[in-house]
Amino acid sequence: MTNAFVVMGYNNTRLGDVKKIESYAREFHDAELILCKGGISAGDREAIRNCIECDLSPTGENVDLIVTYLKDRSLDLVGVLPFSDKGVQIGALLAERLGLPGCDPVRAAGAADKYSYRMAEAEFGGLPDSMCRVRAQEIDDAQDIRGFWDSVAPSKVFLKPRGEGNSRGCTRVDRRESIDAVFAELQPYLAGGVMAEECVDDAREYSVDHVAGFSWVTEKVTTTGAFRAEIQQIVPAPLDPAVESRVRQAGFTAAEVCGHADGAFHNEIFLFPGGEKAAVVEPNSRPAGMRIWDLAALAFDFDPWAAWLHYSREGKPAPEFTDQRGYAGIRMIPAPADGVLSSLPAVAGMEDEFPELKEVVITKKPGDVLATQAADNAGFIGYVICSSPTYEGTQRALISCASHIQNSVGVEAA
Repeated sequence: MTNAFVVMGYNNTRLGDVKKIESYAREFHDAELILCKGGISAGDREAIRNCIECDLSPTGENVDLIVTYLKDRSLDLVGVLPFSDKGVQIGALLAERLGLPGCDPVRAAGAADKYSYRMAEAEFGGLPDSMCRVRAQEIDDAQDIRGFWDSVAPSKVFLKPRGEGNSRGCTRVDRRESIDAVFAELQPYLAGGVMAEECVDDAREYSVDHVAGFSWVTEKVTTTGAFRAEIQQIVPAPLDPAVESRVRQAGFTAAEVCGHADGAFHNEIFLFPGGEKAAVVEPNSRPAGMRIWDLAALAFDFDPWAAWLHYSREGKPAPEFTDQRGYAGIRMIPAPADGVLSSLPAVAGMEDEFPELKEVVITKKPGDVLATQAADNAGFIGYVICSSPTYEGTQRALISCASHIQNSVGVEAA
């Protein structure tokens, strides 16, 4: 029998992270990696030797399919790694079947469906005094939005798909008169379900990130306007200890609502003005996106990826890691103008001018259509990662590096 870990799906373009997990499995555990997801692509099969085509619905039949695959190939599963929202609940079922560490399979539904989370949160009896509930309603048509608008007035309304990530489809409604037009834009998401929430204005946004018993708070910055894409993250967030405690309480409460064990979660939190109250934006019982785990590896003497595999196999938290090296951040690069990308600047050697710069990634290519207002996290030109001993130094470096590239991009009228 050959030991193996299974990755349950991956979000968007995170195949590179799956390859990293595969290398960790082989180096530290002498184990194979299996990728289980719906719509296995040629690129998936080229990158990962063991692939299982499975739609990730949390059913006994799909768990049976995975178990049969393991048996037929003499693979002994030693760890389950839910890596996408859709993989959380079936991952919990698979772990339970095989006696491996994992979330509660029933309560895990709250981490895969944003409206299910709101319903579970409303019924949860252990919310701390510093935590607020956000009013929410499932939406089927524009009239539902109008009814919800009236019920939460004078608050505005925020619409989001129930099961999408990467900020796709997330739209703020500022005027009742625009509801029909906004609802028309949500058509691609209706099959998977859409929900409305009351807007939380003037709040700062953070995430409580956790893996294998180690946690930190990440500072998040989102764009303004109709769409809300995430433009910057810094690890760790510079917070007063009392305020940080309230943010952490909200994050860990969301994890409890979702039946979290001790693996990975990325729970997004609103902190209200004054720092006395917090609310959950949404929970995620899987690793953070936007390179946050890689930022943590720069900011702390800690490797989240290695800790995740260790926990999924052993069910034991990682040892305490308290040494902070500094701060690390990522900033997305917006388009300088609407139009078609005509040229990109040379980025090789930028470290000579910006010593805090650790990485530049360009995700667009000449010919791509650009918009100054990113509709979601995929709407940017690329991103930079910077690290510094101080928060202020990291913040300055991120803005300087992103602006340098943004101002050097060529854009032609569409």
